[in-house]
Amino acid sequence: MKTLSVFTGGIGDTLLAGPVFVHLQQRGTLDLAGNPERLALIQAAGACDKTHDLDHIEFHTIFEKPSAKLRLFVQQYDRVVVWMRDDGIIQKALQECGVANTQVYPGLPPEDWAKHASQYYVECVTSSAPIKPRPPFRITEWEGEAPAEPQHDTIIHPGSGSPKKNWPIENFAAIAKQLEKNGHRITWIRGPAEEDIKYPGEAYIVAPTDLMDLTKRLATASLYIGNDSGITHLAAATGCKTIAIFGPTNPSTWAPLGRNVHIVHDTRWPKQEAVLKTL
Repeated sequence: MKTLSVFTGGIGDTLLAGPVFVHLQQRGTLDLAGNPERLALIQAAGACDKTHDLDHIEFHTIFEKPSAKLRLFVQQYDRVVVWMRDDGIIQKALQECGVANTQVYPGLPPEDWAKHASQYYVECVTSSAPIKPRPPFRITEWEGEAPAEPQHDTIIHPGSGSPKKNWPIENFAAIAKQLEKNGHRITWIRGPAEEDIKYPGEAYIVAPTDLMDLTKRLATASLYIGNDSGITHLAAATGCKTIAIFGPTNPSTWAPLGRNVHIVHDTRWPKQEAVLKTL
């Protein structure tokens, strides 16, 4: 079976959906459509065959009158699985384009979802494929030159997509000082979401050029420390030792998938000592 899956979630959501992409690919060819940079992470994990830019295939026309280009594109697939909230417009339009086997699901689990988010995606398409605690994929392939020697010792990323998920920056700074006393070299990551965060004055800060650049840096690091964020999910997917700090969000649902992930959680925010114990 040749399947197209349309997925528009953020970095973390995309990686949490990795197991369902593996599941779909194991049953035939799987192409993904969405944000090319994020989907490249899934392709680097070997969990899809091709990726497509939504703008390039003119997917936006699905909400009015599907363009000839979109119609021709989707007709090459036996099944289309879309992860978007829909009132019936998307499914009806795709079926009218000639794809009888069309499935549309919300891109995020419902608010009362009590299991891990990765389980939600799999249960949407099947009730007979249990999720293992460890992900069936890992980012190991690279565009361009593969990383050779380690570029970084310890990476700290103090931001996320929401300020309410950020452990106080002074806690990260204190942890960094303790690590430096123990001989660690600290690299701080800054992206667009961290513009308002005041990094320590002596911090060595790196602003990666793109997601694949960041992925390579994470893959060669010995340790990563961060919040409940897409970048923390990315660190976990590379196999780097990842310390994920959770406060108001629930790690039972949103914990990163990885073989070397350590969760530190307290709804009132973990103490510095709790994080140091995981090192």
